[in-house]
Parts: sequence; C-alpha cells; structure tokens
Amino acid sequence: MAVADLPVTILSDDELISLGGHTVSTIRRLIPDHPWFAPLVDDVERQIADMNVATGRDPASGFAENVAAADEARDAAYLELRATVEYRTVVGTAEQLNAAGRLQAMIRRREYSLHSLANQRQSVETKALLQDLSSTPVQADLTTLNLSAVVEQLRTTQSAFDNLIEQREASEEVKRTSTPSVRLARALLRDDLATIRQSLVTAQRLFAPQFDTLAGELSQHITNAVATARARITRKENQTAASEPADAPA
Repeated sequence: MAVADLPVTILSDDELISLGGHTVSTIRRLIPDHPWFAPLVDDVERQIADMNVATGRDPASGFAENVAAADEARDAAYLELRATVEYRTVVGTAEQLNAAGRLQAMIRRREYSLHSLANQRQSVETKALLQDLSSTPVQADLTTLNLSAVVEQLRTTQSAFDNLIEQREASEEVKRTSTPSVRLARALLRDDLATIRQSLVTAQRLFAPQFDTLAGELSQHITNAVATARARITRKENQTAASEPADAPA
C-alpha cells in the first residue's frame, strides 16, 4: 500500500499535533527502536512538546484565578477592618469610641475605597495604610478594638498577593526567553512529519513488504487528518459565503 500524500500546510496546529501523536505511537508500536525511524520519532515528539508549549504560551493564564482569589482575600481583610472601625465609632465604650474615631480619621486620609482600585494602585495604598497602622499609638487603638489580628490578616493577604505577582512576572520572563515561537515549532513539526512520510516511502520501496503494515496504518492517520482539515476549511468557506450580502437583483 502506498503511503498517503501529506499536505501539511492545510493542517491546523491541533491537527498537526494530533497527527504527530498518532505517528509516534504507531511507529513505536510496530517498529520500536528502529535505527532509521527512532531518531525521526524522537524529533517529532520534541516538536509536539514545543508546539504544546508554544500554543499555550499565555503566561498569565495559570495565575489568573490565584491572583483573583488573593485580591478577594485582601479586599475582605480591608473591608472587615473598615467596617469594624465604622461600627465602633457609634457603638462601644468611651475608650473604644475614641480609638475608633482616631482610626477612622487615619484610614480616611488614605483612599477609603481602596478595595475598588486597580491592583497596582491598591497595593500601593494598602502598603501605605499598613505602614500607618504599625505606629505605636495606632497599635494601642487596634488593641483597644481587638483589631490587631485583622490588620495582621490584611498584611498577610497583601504579602500573598505580592508574591503571586512576582511569580507571574518571573514566569512571563522565563516564557519570553525560553518558549519557542508557534511559527518555528509548527514549521519544524511539519518538516519532521514530511520527513517521516518520505522515509517510509523510501523504506517501503526498498524493503517491502516489511513496512507495508506501517504504511497502511500511517496512511489511515494521514487520511483522517487531511479529511478533518478539508472539512474544517469547507465549513469556514461556507460560513464566509453565508455572511456575505447577496447580489442585488438586476
């Protein structure tokens, strides 16, 4: 059986990766450790790994949920502090009322709705507030209102947020400097698949029928991948045609 043609340029990234995976598994199952094909298969596997990295290279995606959760945690700590101070300005002993009044005046000197600020600005304002809250007179007022633990929680959540941002920035830098480009990874994977196909054509011509089974299975994978690609292209063309305005009647 002749090896099917492989028009690699029509395959999408996902289709290339899928065909590469089928190619690797088929060759390793039928002719494991073959001295001719094993290095080619290793190359394909490396390019698949690079494609998977390159096509999923958004460095912020893995941190988005964690950053959002950390932001919510520091919001909650700040709002608990602010709400308790507000409550104690009207309810409590004379000592508590006075302490709450001083704390509220101090908090209001900062951005009172700092939980609504953009992340970077919120970090600046929160750190400034924490600095204000660390003075000895303020510490006494916090103790009077039993708010020391709440302030410590705000400090902890802000620190956790900062750590996540630092990790995200470090990840971005690593990916910028070490992640292969999609274009390069795609080109290399295309070349490797085309090389394997041509090598199989040559091997089948020289050593048939030793490679007939491999040629048959690999041809089926190629046929399936090409059929999927052509169907995708046809759907896109039909959608484009349907979205275009019809010609006006003469």
